[in-house]
Amino acid sequence: MHLKRKLTLFFVGLISFMILFYYHDPGGNVLIFCALAWGLAVYSQGGFKVYRKDGGFWLLSLAMWITAGAFTFYGDPGSMGALLLSFYTLGVYMTDKKYHPLLYPLMLAYSFGSFIVRIFFVERWIPKRKTNAQTPFNEVVTDQMGFAMDPGAESDDSGRPEPAVSWFKTWLLPIIIVLIFLMVYMASSTMFSEVLTKLLPNLDFTVLFALAIIGFILLFNFMYILPIPWLYTINEKVLSWDKGSEMTADVQQKRLHPYRAAHQKGAIITLSLLIGLLSLFLLVYGYELYQGIHAARLSKAIHEQVNSIILSIVMAVAVIMYYIRPATQQQMGYNKGQKSTARSAYNGGEPALLHRLAYVWIMLNILLVISAALHNAAYIGRYGLTLLRIGVYIFLILCIVGLYFTYRKIRDAASAAWLVAIMFKVFLGTIVLNSIINWGAIITRYNLTYMAHPDLQYLRNLDYNTHVLVPSLLNDPRYKSDTKLTEEMQNKLDWDVSYTHKDILSVAWYYKYVTWQSNRNKSEWAPAKTQ
Repeated sequence: MHLKRKLTLFFVGLISFMILFYYHDPGGNVLIFCALAWGLAVYSQGGFKVYRKDGGFWLLSLAMWITAGAFTFYGDPGSMGALLLSFYTLGVYMTDKKYHPLLYPLMLAYSFGSFIVRIFFVERWIPKRKTNAQTPFNEVVTDQMGFAMDPGAESDDSGRPEPAVSWFKTWLLPIIIVLIFLMVYMASSTMFSEVLTKLLPNLDFTVLFALAIIGFILLFNFMYILPIPWLYTINEKVLSWDKGSEMTADVQQKRLHPYRAAHQKGAIITLSLLIGLLSLFLLVYGYELYQGIHAARLSKAIHEQVNSIILSIVMAVAVIMYYIRPATQQQMGYNKGQKSTARSAYNGGEPALLHRLAYVWIMLNILLVISAALHNAAYIGRYGLTLLRIGVYIFLILCIVGLYFTYRKIRDAASAAWLVAIMFKVFLGTIVLNSIINWGAIITRYNLTYMAHPDLQYLRNLDYNTHVLVPSLLNDPRYKSDTKLTEEMQNKLDWDVSYTHKDILSVAWYYKYVTWQSNRNKSEWAPAKTQ
């Protein structure tokens, strides 16, 4: 009954998608569809009781709701990308929450790449209810390709065909084939198309067919992400990184005895040289910042330093992951889970030299990030705020977060898998938060307030800043005599207001907000009168 219900809910979602988007642009209908797909997926998995105490599910659901709301309000490609990321991340999590986040992209790539093959194996992507009492009712056994595999997938124990498969092959598949040929014949003959248009309801079957395909792809890869046996094997290996070696301490000592000293000495030499090199680099950049950088050189300096930060931090994390691994730490006297041991040293309670060097290396990279932030601040002070300069700040913050968790990895003897999982969550959270922040409005407000001569051409090209730009420029004494600018601002406002003429399902709500603000504060949105 559970599996038949999932199939029924899938077709309910598909029909709802076609209704919501039939001759409607993406807008409020995206939020409605996400809410519907989320509810259908939860109900098909057994209801909310299954996820009542599942914190990961509720966090991912919150991310999906936030990004869906952001796209409904703004309607921009960035919010749509964030929505798709959170939507399908939730789909993978609901398929099996034991999957490591490192494998999520591989799982989604496999799902989207193989669905065109899986849909033709009807008896396999429509799971069959298990009759064995020892098998969970919602367990799906899969073959090498990830298909549901069951010797009796098309029939029950009595030899009768499975009702869902029989219904699909008897009714739905013939209807789909006939509709495809109908589209072909209607496109080939105008008279045939006109005759059918008079006989059939006044519907655009081409649009309906396209919507059916798009909706099927979206929902199929959300509700039918099938488990893959070989991916489970990879997942077990990734998760085993946390466990370290299962050899006894005596065997570890014998095996590492010839190499441990060389490994530790090589790590110390490598980190010492890198620390010296980075210290010299920081001194030069600090002196350059103190002396002041010429305006023509400042932009190039920012790009150079961002590139150096990328290479330095990637190299720092790679070196630390190579030289300081959980198994090596355990073999040298560290025990994961015993923080007092992990924070103390190998010899007599003194900090290990290797760990001290790793911490110094991390601190120097943090100083490198701070120096880049100061350079970026100087650049913004001279030329104003832009999307790219905000992106630099976001990247630098992510670098600080990554270095902090690298420090935690060393301190707690954690694995590389732990670090990747943490950074995946940080990355997803960053994408979600950025989808709801109106950077265009923030940039416009900052430049008009703090810049004596803001770049108006750049501000006019920004999106979603009309509610700040238009009233500010129309009432700014610096531009009250500029009739061309006043006309451009009025055209920008009229262009945004024109979007509100769409129906409620198609319009981005930001434009309704602009229209409401202009009607509410008509005096502020009118040009300033010349004295």
